[in-house]
Amino acid sequence: TREHNDANMLAVGQRTTGIEVVKDIVNTFLTTPFSNGERHIKRIEKLMAIEEMEG
Repeated sequence: TREHNDANMLAVGQRTTGIEVVKDIVNTFLTTPFSNGERHIKRIEKLMAIEEMEG
């Protein structure tokens, strides 16, 4: 989600994911940059347009 959607939120199931796995997931999430790929930017622009419509 960080690389392709430039996400700034992460959700992890508490009862289904061990603490060490969560630490790895969070570390990967925080250190993965957005790719700035054209197709990903277009997707984000579409999502932003929907958000503006719903205002």
